[in-house]
Parts: sequence; C-alpha cells; structure tokens
Amino acid sequence: MDDRKAVRDHANILRIIGEEVRANVNDLKFVSEIGYGDNGHVCNYACQGQNMAVKEKVMICMEEAAACLDRVLRRSGNTPVPEEIIGKIAVIVLTTLVYLMEKHNVVDWSVRPSNILLDWNGTVKLCDIGVSSKLMNPVRCQHGPRSPTYFAPERIDPNASPDHDTRNNVWSLGIIMIELARGKYPYANLLNEFHVLSEILRSEPPVVNQSEGFSEEFVDFVSLLLQKEMERRQNSS
Repeated sequence: MDDRKAVRDHANILRIIGEEVRANVNDLKFVSEIGYGDNGHVCNYACQGQNMAVKEKVMICMEEAAACLDRVLRRSGNTPVPEEIIGKIAVIVLTTLVYLMEKHNVVDWSVRPSNILLDWNGTVKLCDIGVSSKLMNPVRCQHGPRSPTYFAPERIDPNASPDHDTRNNVWSLGIIMIELARGKYPYANLLNEFHVLSEILRSEPPVVNQSEGFSEEFVDFVSLLLQKEMERRQNSS
C-alpha cells in the first residue's frame, strides 16, 4: 500500500481556507509530492507512514519550523530587518515560486509573512501551498478568507481580469519587504481591512526611499515589485 494514502480512493470532503471542497487521495499525494520534492525551500512532508484520518478530518504532517516572519517581527518588538537579509529572503521566495509554477503548475495564493517560515538552521521555507492552490477555484480562492491586505490590486478590483500568475505574488512580496524593512505593515495606520483595500486600489503603491537609509538597489527592486499595473510589474523569474 502507498505509504502516503490517507483516505480511500473515492471522493472525500476537505475543508480548505474555510470552504468545503471535494478531494481524493491523489490530491493528498500531490501535496506530499511537493513536500518530497527537490526544492529546499518548500516545507517538507514529514509523515513516516500513513497520514492520520479521523472522520472527515485529514491531518497532513509537515516538518517543524522555528518561526514565521510575522512572529519574528512581533518577538523582536518590530525591529526592522537588515536589508541584506530581506534581499536573501526575497530571492528564495521568488525562486521557489518559479519552481512551484514550472514543476507543479502551482501558484501560491497566499504569500504573507505567516506563510514564510524559518527552520532552526535559518533556512527559509514556504508553507500553506499545494492543497489550497490546487483544489480551490481561483475566483473562490481570490475572495476566500485569506490575507487580502497582501493582495495585489488586480485581485481586489472586481473589474480586473480574472487571470492570475506569479506577478500577483510578486506584489505581496513587495509589501512584505517593506514591512520587514520598516518593522511594520505599510498600511498599518489605516483603521480596518476595508480602508486598506480601498487605499491599495485608490492610491499609488507604497515605496521606500534612500533618505531612510536604504540602498538604491533595494529601493529600485521594491519599486519593480510594487507596480500597480500587473503588466508593468516584475515577474518572479
């Protein structure tokens, strides 16, 4: 028997990002294949035997991580992260997104600080990929209970094209880079999520400046990631 089987081969219900979707064992195998893959920056699939299935709940075991970027910021008292470290994180995230797209045809719909992890050796890992992006319809995923405050403008605007690619995630990474560089989310002064989404659509993208102590290269790179029009935005390659 395949040691990755968690449920029977007939269709079953899984709850993904707050919605019930129909899945089968091949979908779970897909998650494990990513976790067993040759990219060192995707959270590893950690089950030694079978997954655990209890009634309608399926538990997928992943490797342990030390912390996510969100927790690192909070535990440090929102101390800004050095530019050199942010640059290394950005390169890893971008190359991993390319790997997921080219090897598995997966777009991670939820790039945010809580989904970028550090293991005990300081290795950067991406998590929360695979099941949600493979099983969820892109439109449902777009409007589901994810992290819309990191969404690119075209994912918020109801009149925008429904097409999505890694450039959506590139915007999210740009927001994260500013958050790490300053120690706070760039829209932190706004009252609620509605105001944040309105500001993303209405205003020019946030920027960093050399007057803040950032290098010209860092400023230019963030600007490339945070182009409001998707067609002008740097892609992940």
